[in-house]
Amino acid sequence: MIRMTDRAQERVDEYLGRVRRALSGYPEIDSDEVVADVRSHIQTSLRERPEPVGEDELTEVLGQLGSPGRWAPAEELGGWRGAMARIRRGPDDWRLAYLCFGLTVLAVIAAPFGGLLLLIPAFVLGRGTFAIAEERDRPLGAKRWLVVPALVAAYLPLAVVILLWPVLVSGAVFSPGGLMDWMQQMWDMPFPPHGSPAHWIHAVAWTAVVTGAWWSAVGGIAASRPMWVRRLFLPFAGGFRRSHAWGPVLIGVLASVAGITVLAVS
Repeated sequence: MIRMTDRAQERVDEYLGRVRRALSGYPEIDSDEVVADVRSHIQTSLRERPEPVGEDELTEVLGQLGSPGRWAPAEELGGWRGAMARIRRGPDDWRLAYLCFGLTVLAVIAAPFGGLLLLIPAFVLGRGTFAIAEERDRPLGAKRWLVVPALVAAYLPLAVVILLWPVLVSGAVFSPGGLMDWMQQMWDMPFPPHGSPAHWIHAVAWTAVVTGAWWSAVGGIAASRPMWVRRLFLPFAGGFRRSHAWGPVLIGVLASVAGITVLAVS
């Protein structure tokens, strides 16, 4: 028996496990015999390598063996059964990617019936696919097209909420029947009459002040912890750097200063 490093042995066990899964559903094939043959081939191919065999040497041998799915006669199954068999038996990251895309499509189709909730597990599967690729230090490749829709569907509302929640809150405050009207009725505060030009000037100015302060805070946090941004918006923010965060900080400061100036002179 060829001695291997712990990581190399894990790779062998992982590969053989995938071979066994690829043979499931074929009772006419003895999966134990096939796995034993594959293990024997790996041992024979590594016989001339210095021990303990490392992961690099093993990767070369596994590359020669090909995908674990090649050991099952998937081509004998046609139509949707063959497609489902390939999904079920394929590598973990491909299975996750297919399931992610399937849930995303189903969420769109069933949206009138609450199907958008399916985007939550689709998002988790998409992040899991990227995590596996990152852990194995391999590019995601074509799987990116299967998982990106679910991630975009989750990231866009999240980005809008993070950046624009002060605007949404200001709308609730300054709209008819909002917090400003309530404060005016309760304490007879000297706000401009609702609907007047002065009212909307104050509304825009206060929105600029609060939103600018928030953007400055978010930019400061992003500048001090750029890894948080990269992790939160994986994989789209992979190139985010500390210098990128100073843009929102500058915009936020200018917006706040402009809002305060308008309030002071109005």
